[in-house]
Formats: sequence, structure tokens, C-alpha cells
Amino acid sequence: MPFMQRSIQWQLIVSMGAALLTSILIVILVYSSAVNRLAERYLVGQALPANVAAIRNDIERTLAAPITATAGIAGNSLVQDWLLNGESADLADAMGRYLNGVKAQQNALATSIAVLDSGNYYSDAGLSRTLSRQAAGDGWFYSLVDSGIERRFEIDIDKASRLPTLFINQRIEAGGKTLGVAGLGYSLKSMSELISNFHFGERGEVYLINAAGRVKVHPRTENNDHTELSALIGTEAAQRLLNGSHDA
Repeated sequence: MPFMQRSIQWQLIVSMGAALLTSILIVILVYSSAVNRLAERYLVGQALPANVAAIRNDIERTLAAPITATAGIAGNSLVQDWLLNGESADLADAMGRYLNGVKAQQNALATSIAVLDSGNYYSDAGLSRTLSRQAAGDGWFYSLVDSGIERRFEIDIDKASRLPTLFINQRIEAGGKTLGVAGLGYSLKSMSELISNFHFGERGEVYLINAAGRVKVHPRTENNDHTELSALIGTEAAQRLLNGSHDA
């Protein structure tokens, strides 16, 4: 009889212990799930937007000087008068030196003035070529002067250096008339070095992509304008990001 009582007591102890352990495990799982949801909500709702805003602000600060320099070329009264008076050959060399000075000051890859009436394209080395509406490679110029846009950012291969370059192009106007476009080419290598300093967690990286999903600026410069986002993170995740989903 005492043996049976002890057996029943052990069974009760084991049963109560198992029930207690199960309860503890359930509490731990619920707590862990709640913590994970809170952490995810914080990361997606607060930390990630804050980091993205910080990256955007740093990029804007980096580009502030080149943007200002391009606006300075477009707003230079000597440049405007030169274009209004038919691009005097006597001043062409002086304009080349001016563009070369801006290029050196901004550590840019290229500076330029493209003229609407003549199609002449002047770089820091002087008259480089003549633009044409029929030339597919000159569409960037005519689409800008034909639009109501004051400034446009484009990524392309610089014809002189053959390097992927961010071009800042700004309309040159005087007296309500469009005279041409001032341009400055900024090295994507510099942009890659900037975004390589940003990380999310242990493995998160920052890329700058266009609307079509082509990676334009990557921490590793060999991927600049050569890699699709889907090749880096998968087709489904890339599509979610391009569609603006926060579930990616």
C-alpha cells in the first residue's frame, strides 16, 4: 500500500511538473514571439526608415557641392552672354579653362556646356562634338531642353574616361529662353565608397537602383550599372522592393 501511494504521488508530481514545464514553455514562446514582433516593428517602422533617411541626407550632402557647381555654370552671366552672342571662337578657350577649373575644384570627371542652337558640346578640353536629335546617344540633351525640367540626374558611361558616371545636367536659361545645358560628371566610385560605409545589421548592404531594378551604385564598383537587383537578392524579393512593399 505505501508503495502504491508513493507511486501515485510520483505520478502526480511528474504530471504537475510536466504541466508546469509546458506552461513555462508556452509563456516563453509567447514572450519570444511578442519580443520578435516588437523588434520587427521597431526595425521596420523606426530603425530602417531612420537609417534610410540618414543615408539620403549623407548622399544629399555629398551631392550638394556638385549640384551647386553645375547651377553656377548654368547661371554664370558670362556663359549666358557667350551663348546669346553666338559662341564667339575668341572666348571658346576661356570657357574651356573655366570648365576645367570647375572640374578640378569639384574633383569631377567631366564638366560641359551643350548649346541648343548649334548643338555644339564643349567640355573642359574645348569643343568635343556636335549633338544631333537623330543620334540616339544625344537623347538625354534634347529630352531635357524639350521638357519643363530644370535639372536631371542620369547615370551613364563617360565618353572620355569610360567610367560609370553620375551626370548632373541643368538647363541654361536667359531672358526666358533656353540656351543649352550645363553638365558635371561625378564619379560613381565616390558614391560607392560612400554607401559602403552603411550597413543594416551584420549582412545588410545599401544599393542605389533605378526604377527598372538595375543596380546603379553598389559598394563594389564592378556591379555599378552591370547588375540587376534580382541577381543579388532574388527575383521575388526584388519585385517586392520595386513595388514598394515593406514585406521584402
